[in-house]
Amino acid sequence: MNPSATMPIKAKKASTQSHLDIERIRDGIIKLKGGGYRIILRTTNVNFSLKSEMEQNAMIYAYRNFLNALQYPVQILIRTRALNIDHYIEKLKKYEEAQTNELLKLQTGEYIDYIKRLIEVANILDRQFYVIIPYSSTAGDEVKVMAGLFGKKKGGDDGSFEGAKMQLMQRADALMSHLSTVGVKANILTTQEVIELFYDIYNPGVAQLEKLEIDPKELTTYATTFKTKQELEDLQKKKKETGTT
Repeated sequence: MNPSATMPIKAKKASTQSHLDIERIRDGIIKLKGGGYRIILRTTNVNFSLKSEMEQNAMIYAYRNFLNALQYPVQILIRTRALNIDHYIEKLKKYEEAQTNELLKLQTGEYIDYIKRLIEVANILDRQFYVIIPYSSTAGDEVKVMAGLFGKKKGGDDGSFEGAKMQLMQRADALMSHLSTVGVKANILTTQEVIELFYDIYNPGVAQLEKLEIDPKELTTYATTFKTKQELEDLQKKKKETGTT
């Protein structure tokens, strides 16, 4: 009996990226596996309840105009999570250690203890607001297909991307202008900020404890992976041991 005939074949484990809808992140633009593109805006918030009745009516009117001006669907994302002020506490501790005035040093220590107790008792939340702008072009997809047939897939893909990027930038500029009339400021997320956002979404527990260490300029491919600092160090160590680059 042939032993190899009865041995089960191990299924190849799929990478994390194979489960994501993201094909690549480049110049702050997200390309989806389905061919669509997205750009993300981070916006400020407005405390509507503190406004006067006249100001509230003006904001409602401006927001109505903003919605009526939209010629494409947008997604509004609100992320709520517990506020992490560990970096702020560490900064205060360094300030306390460097303080030469004993009274100020004592007051700084008491303030640190107060902040810690406040965080333990009160559920302080941090809310972040985003607007996702989509773009999809059938013409761009046709260019990609034709370029693949004639052996110029890379050039066609770049052309499709640049066209999508231009359209998304125009939409983002128009949307930010409309939002400013409501009193909301917005800015376009960079590639680094987009990667950090998705890293935080897919790794909510780890993201609170370990900051993502990655520089988009160091990426050798447009396909983006999400690795922690320790994972990157282990990967580099493994490459040196095997003699690969």
